[in-house]
Amino acid sequence: MKYIIQFLYYIGEVALFIILCLCISSYISNQDVFDWIYTINSMEFIEKITVMYVFYQICVFAILSLIDSARKDAILSKIKLINLAIVRFEHNQLFQDKEITVIESSYLHDNRLFVNKEDKEDIIEFLRVYKKYNSKEISENDYSFYLQNKLVNLQHEYEYLALEWRLSFLLRKIK
Repeated sequence: MKYIIQFLYYIGEVALFIILCLCISSYISNQDVFDWIYTINSMEFIEKITVMYVFYQICVFAILSLIDSARKDAILSKIKLINLAIVRFEHNQLFQDKEITVIESSYLHDNRLFVNKEDKEDIIEFLRVYKKYNSKEISENDYSFYLQNKLVNLQHEYEYLALEWRLSFLLRKIK
């Protein structure tokens, strides 16, 4: 049943977009918002809705793919950092102070990356936990658990952005 509901949401979104475009184009060409209704039984109508559906798909794909790609880029950077921390932990190699400075400047002070507030909070949390581990305020087991748990959550978030239903504005908001 939920698949049918998702499909209906998608069809509703597409229909709303097409009707809105038909109204706008009808108003521009004939100064009558609903002039397109008179062409429903014609081949011209089928051509128009086909072109508008293709236009809709291109817009949705372009806009949402770029947004998701930016998110994936930021998440991938965090996954790399956590993986690096796991490798260092497994080989008893702590980050050097200059490496921590590079992490802070790369993630917290560099606005060129696609890093949002949540990403910065994650990096701050990582650095806080790392510093606690480094100063022996938390155990190796707690640090290892934190890293592995964080990695699982980040990988899930990364894979979530590849789901196909994310290419719908309405389904994206509802889910």
